[in-house]
Amino acid sequence: ASIVYGFAMFAMSLVVPQLLELPTATGYGLGQSILTAGLVLAPNGLIMMATAPLSARISRTMGPKVTLMTGAFVVAVGYALTTVMMGQVWQILIASCVIGIGVGLGYGAMPSLIMGAVPMSETAAANSLNTLMRSIGTSVSSAFGGVILANMTMSLGPFSVPSQAGFRVVLIVAGAASLVAAVIAAFLPGRKPAAGPVAAAVPVDVPAAGQISGVLRTAVGAAVPYGVVTVTGTDGTQVSRAPGDGDGRYTVTGLPPGHYTVIVTAAGFEAAAALVSLNGSGAVQDFALSGGGAVSGSVRRSGGEPVAGATVTATGAAGHVVGGTVSADDGTFHLTGIPAGPTTFVAQVDNHQPPAVTVLVDGREPTVVDLVAESSGRLYGTVTGEDGRPLAHAAIAVTGTDGVLVAACTAGEDGDYEVPGLAPGRYTVVTSLYAPTVREISLTGGGQVTVDLDLTTTDTPVA
Repeated sequence: ASIVYGFAMFAMSLVVPQLLELPTATGYGLGQSILTAGLVLAPNGLIMMATAPLSARISRTMGPKVTLMTGAFVVAVGYALTTVMMGQVWQILIASCVIGIGVGLGYGAMPSLIMGAVPMSETAAANSLNTLMRSIGTSVSSAFGGVILANMTMSLGPFSVPSQAGFRVVLIVAGAASLVAAVIAAFLPGRKPAAGPVAAAVPVDVPAAGQISGVLRTAVGAAVPYGVVTVTGTDGTQVSRAPGDGDGRYTVTGLPPGHYTVIVTAAGFEAAAALVSLNGSGAVQDFALSGGGAVSGSVRRSGGEPVAGATVTATGAAGHVVGGTVSADDGTFHLTGIPAGPTTFVAQVDNHQPPAVTVLVDGREPTVVDLVAESSGRLYGTVTGEDGRPLAHAAIAVTGTDGVLVAACTAGEDGDYEVPGLAPGRYTVVTSLYAPTVREISLTGGGQVTVDLDLTTTDTPVA
């Protein structure tokens, strides 16, 4: 819709200045100066500004979809008027103002439609995409109009100028594009219905009147699922209560205007509360919950050496990230606000297997976690054929001494391959899809081994 609307809008900027400035000798040109042409177009921009509040009012009462369709029809009417009202400056002024009214209505409706169709976190990107699509429409419109006017010409002495019929064709096509934009707008989603008690888990960007909605998250931004939200009045009595969904979203409905206290409780997290006022509209109240648990520990290598700068991540039983930090110079780390319950701590250390430890955080006493990272090695090399050229897509498998597959990869286009994260030990490297080649290697802690493989291809791939 934005592309087509941009196409329709720009035709006026292409046609009107030329009609005003072409010499009267053409029989339809008005022979005006560039200054006069600019002054004639100026009210168009002012009309757009004045129409913006009207666009907002229509969108608020009937929805932005209706506003966009109305704007498209008004633009089409404006172009129809221009095709028959191009003999006087005042006629073009009136027609351009009508087009300006339609453009002002549509410009205000499109962002509203977009912000109602995407999550709140995506509105900036979505509106940027809308601007890009509109620019594509205006660019296509200028190219299309230029082609029409360059091919429908008349002779004016030694020169060729666009004919009046050419201008009318451009105006008619622009009006038709406006109608197409209206038809497309008819298929856009309309205004969302107000969420009721059954639809409490439906995400809404702007709550309806009498609603309080929001998201329950941890201190690091992960969703807190299935919390309970209780709303009390100024006298402390319970007014309403609603559960959160699996994504941490909640909606409380049916609240009259007034002042409320919103209380949130969730298993493993400390309770939170906030004051919310409703004055006839809805309100959004998000909560960042934290647990009462504290965890201290250290990250060390298998030899006992402390690891500085290791990333430590804590995840809850449901797989949500509930905390994270970086180890200090002596390898120690400390986390607070961890919810009670089984929690897994993982450390990321370069060239080491990531250690993972699960402990029970009770929220009453500090929990101690020691993470020991085992060294890992790296196997890499190049796979070549009998003529020395790299072989792409050769399959490489690495097995342990017991014959169990440890890792597998495929050579790239240049024949290179890499298998990181191997623990110290002895391994066998086997190739397939070609005549099998077997190599035995030995990796020490944190070591790197280069194994270049020279293969002879076969007509039948070997599994």
